Amino acid sequence: MERLRTLGNEDITEIRETARNIMSLNQLTQWRRRPVQVHLSSKSPDIRSMSQLVDIDPEFEFSSLERILATRASLIRSVRRKEERERIGDMITPFGNSLLELEKRCLVRLSVAARKSNKLQVALNSIVKARRLEGISTHEVSQEFAHVLWLQNEQKLAVQFLKDLLLRQNQTASSEPELVIERALSMARLGSWISEACMEKPMDIKHKYFDTATALATEVEKQINTRGNVCASIFHKCALFAEHQYHVINKSPDAVRWKIYMDRKSQEIKQRESQLLRTQPRSSEYYALFEDQKKAKAVLAEDEEAYKQHNGALVTFLDLAINMYSRCLAASDIFDDNVPIRFCSLWFANFEDRRLQDTFKNAVARIPSRKFVFLSHQLSARISQPSQGGLPASQQILQGLVIRMSIHNIPLALKAIEQVCDASIEWAKYPVKDNRAIKKVKGLLHIPDSLTIRRLRDIQVPVVTSHPAIDATLKYDHCVWISHYDPTFTTAGGINLPKISTCYGSNGEKYKQLFKGGNDDLRQDAVMEQVFDLVNVVLKCDRETKKRDLKVRGYTVLPLAAQAGVLEYRPSDPKHTDILASLKQTRERHQGRVDAMVASFKEVCDKTAPVMRHYFTEKHKSPIAWFAMRLNYIRSVATTSIVGHVLGLGDRHVSNILMDNGTGEVVHIDLGIAFDQGKLLRVPERVPFRMTRDMVDGMGYSGTQGVFQRCAEETLRVLRERSDVIMTVLEVFKHDPLHSWFMVYTPPPPSGPRASSRSKRFKTAPTSPSDAFPRNLYGSDWVPDSATNAPVNEAADRALNSVARKLDKSLSVEYTVNELIAEATDIVNLATIYHGTSIIPDFPASPP
Repeated sequence: MERLRTLGNEDITEIRETARNIMSLNQLTQWRRRPVQVHLSSKSPDIRSMSQLVDIDPEFEFSSLERILATRASLIRSVRRKEERERIGDMITPFGNSLLELEKRCLVRLSVAARKSNKLQVALNSIVKARRLEGISTHEVSQEFAHVLWLQNEQKLAVQFLKDLLLRQNQTASSEPELVIERALSMARLGSWISEACMEKPMDIKHKYFDTATALATEVEKQINTRGNVCASIFHKCALFAEHQYHVINKSPDAVRWKIYMDRKSQEIKQRESQLLRTQPRSSEYYALFEDQKKAKAVLAEDEEAYKQHNGALVTFLDLAINMYSRCLAASDIFDDNVPIRFCSLWFANFEDRRLQDTFKNAVARIPSRKFVFLSHQLSARISQPSQGGLPASQQILQGLVIRMSIHNIPLALKAIEQVCDASIEWAKYPVKDNRAIKKVKGLLHIPDSLTIRRLRDIQVPVVTSHPAIDATLKYDHCVWISHYDPTFTTAGGINLPKISTCYGSNGEKYKQLFKGGNDDLRQDAVMEQVFDLVNVVLKCDRETKKRDLKVRGYTVLPLAAQAGVLEYRPSDPKHTDILASLKQTRERHQGRVDAMVASFKEVCDKTAPVMRHYFTEKHKSPIAWFAMRLNYIRSVATTSIVGHVLGLGDRHVSNILMDNGTGEVVHIDLGIAFDQGKLLRVPERVPFRMTRDMVDGMGYSGTQGVFQRCAEETLRVLRERSDVIMTVLEVFKHDPLHSWFMVYTPPPPSGPRASSRSKRFKTAPTSPSDAFPRNLYGSDWVPDSATNAPVNEAADRALNSVARKLDKSLSVEYTVNELIAEATDIVNLATIYHGTSIIPDFPASPP
């Protein structure tokens, strides 16, 4: 403790080391306590009272956890060896056996923690020690040893070891649910490993391992009649295997090749039939043609059989994946982060397939409707009504799910919800400019009394910007309801003058909301916020990124109509209008010539110095608070930069990157230009992410080479490792008929110089769908015809391929990040990128 007192608050490394030493000493103190000493003195073989020596919080850093478990194992080992010195011959007392069991459990727990922290050598050493302590291999130790071997790339050894373990489990087969589920889990894990190592055929793996494992898990579910995480894990492993095989078969060129072969061979047989009719029977030419025809029919039969087996395997694995994903979601909540997305991706890709409608119907009915809420926009977008005839089976399933979601997850009067939606749309679209109905009293604008939003009082509808969470109990006891809206409002500026209103919640809190109605499609922003939410889940699951608290700051976006909605308002920061005006004039005067833009940019840099570092000093005077805010800033910039690069976010000028004055985190807004659409702007995007002098200046002496680079590398590493999750959610959006994969901006009617300057940012879009891609907002321009949708599908494929290329692992993470930083800080790129706008931005930013 004296050592700790002498350390300064900034000496984090020494503080941590001293804290670990204190943790180890605390283990000695707990060991010397009376309950433990009484148990050791009595030499009781019951280890239940000593089980706390194995239990430890998994949130501990591995270095601290390793120190604690090593201390515990050493204490147990000292008592065990003392007991062994007093034994006669090779006889082991029950108390000695209990000490062996405790030490073994500590070593296994250390191996598991080391394996999850990617400390494979520590894991191997620990589990080998644990194996030496036992005479007959137990299931726990053998399973962990197989895990470590697998991660050490000893795939054959790991598979063989797990097979031997499974053989022993089958020989001692028991009807106990716990033992049955352990056997099923081992079987599912073995199937996954064999599939990944390509050691057996997929169909054989399915029959030998996964079918048996899922049958056992289903039987156990019926016996215990409870939702279980282990059963869900088995279903999840099976579903991942089946989905992988489905994608492999679906992307294989074999089906196309066999179809071409069949068509050619059928045409050849048909032509030869006509030749046979024209040829003299029993002639040599006739017999030659007959033999050729016979061979051709045999080849055609083989091709037809191969094509049939190919399609049969495709449907088999797809059916299995759908069923297993639905059972996984029904059994537990531990896979809710990505399994609903995977399920919907398969569903939407095969939405009209008649062979699978019964499968989809049973699967959707099995899944709790609350698990689809994250994708409610994409689900509702697919709802359609045929012009004639009854609803097809696909629409019946979809509409039944949406109705179930509404009934089960919104225990409110739908009339009240419609009232709030109508009032919000009315206020969002209400014209403000030159409107005499809007009165200004004491400098404050007042909402006209005739609008519905003024009459909303104590209504049982959640405040949408209060981040209401789904309540599985459907009670919603802690939900914040709408009390009323403030009669005054302000505007955020810009062309459309979005309105900033204050909603009072039932908890007395104020929630600022921005009502936006104009030419922007808020669905694009809402989709990007969904992707950000998923990215945050992925980053939270990794130990390194979680330790650094890397995340993308988002905000609530609620589209209510084609071009209207409500957003969470965050006040913006001031802009350097004079510099922006100078850069704009240079661009217009020299018609965007690079050398002139670079010269102008250098002149601006010579006259101005970066001052971002002073921002943190002004906000916080204490060193700890200053350091924490600057660290949050660097980590936030690193995370949003890499995520923005992967998703191709464009239009990242100064008005669209805002900052939280409390935490230092940056917030990206106005996300309508994504998937590299910014490269098609009149002033195209030239940088992967915005990294100006001031942004670098705020990072301190090390600039982009310190914390920023490390956090950027960790973010890119995790996104690459979990690229399947990112690509799956984008596949779901690919099947969304309302999502726009291309950029078309129709400028509003000119109303002064500001409007014209704003419209110059965008390329002029053709108005005919035959001339360019239609901008799909709420289905008005979307026609479900393959020819009409071909440009849309091509745009979606281009967008997804762009993301996939950026997540490719051909180049190292370190090289990729260095290359991106160099490109983002290149002076030519900085001089020629879009300089922003000198008018007040028409959107929010960070919370007060």
